[in-house]
Amino acid sequence: SHEDPDHFASWQIISEGTIPLRYIRLIAAAVRRAVQTRRDAERERAAHAPPPPPPPAPPEEGDGDDLIDDAPLPYALTDLGNSNWFIERYGLDLRWCGAMPGTGWMTWTGARWEPDDFRLVNRQAATVGAMWRGVQVADEKMQTAIHKHVKHSESASGIRALIEISQANESIVTRAAQWDADIWAFNTPSKTYDLRKQTAHIPRRSEYITRVGSVDAASAGDCPLWMSFLDTIFGGDDELIGYIQRAMGYCLTGSTSEQCVFICYGTGQNGKSKFIEVLHYILGDYAKQTP
Repeated sequence: SHEDPDHFASWQIISEGTIPLRYIRLIAAAVRRAVQTRRDAERERAAHAPPPPPPPAPPEEGDGDDLIDDAPLPYALTDLGNSNWFIERYGLDLRWCGAMPGTGWMTWTGARWEPDDFRLVNRQAATVGAMWRGVQVADEKMQTAIHKHVKHSESASGIRALIEISQANESIVTRAAQWDADIWAFNTPSKTYDLRKQTAHIPRRSEYITRVGSVDAASAGDCPLWMSFLDTIFGGDDELIGYIQRAMGYCLTGSTSEQCVFICYGTGQNGKSKFIEVLHYILGDYAKQTP
């Protein structure tokens, strides 16, 4: 400490020359040699010391507990991941609406939407296990997790979970008001007709039509047998036949603006039943028979 009185006294003694100068020089030389020796020893140790160990490498992606979550799998090993696969694989031809009969699932036939009465959705959902069996990875821990997920995916609880989650998918769920909303659309196996514009196009999923007629419209040609039948039962009355044609055309639409009902009236054996039977067959799902 610089406040030590002895410290100042020692320097005072030296400055007054009480110690011979040659001793002071010897002491200074000895100090310099000691300092130099220490420095040389440190350099020697540094020259022969082993190199320091490298810093620890950062953990690889997917290492340890994060292996399953971070791995490049096509879908997550969860019920939601299974649902995402299901929607991507089958969602184009599936819709769900809680107001529809049965399970609420609707399937596309190529001409219309119909209720899934044969549990097609369940059979499709059960194929998710086969998809996962085709996923092969090098990591043993990952492969074990996939095998475990296959068993869950093919279980009754796994299939139910997939279906329930898919019902909430925005590309699948629909409202009741979306179905059969166009009252001027008449659907056939190969064409959907716009009765107001008198145009036709192939059936579209986006129109959400659930009904279809039994036959396609003839592109050209007459129907002599039918025309002869009408001529017979209506006594050759062309005006009445024209009225019946307009009335039946109106029945093809969903419009009720005219507020009318048509009743076939007459004595027996005059063609009423055959006339109704032919129309009922042509209209297909658009016709209903009252009790």
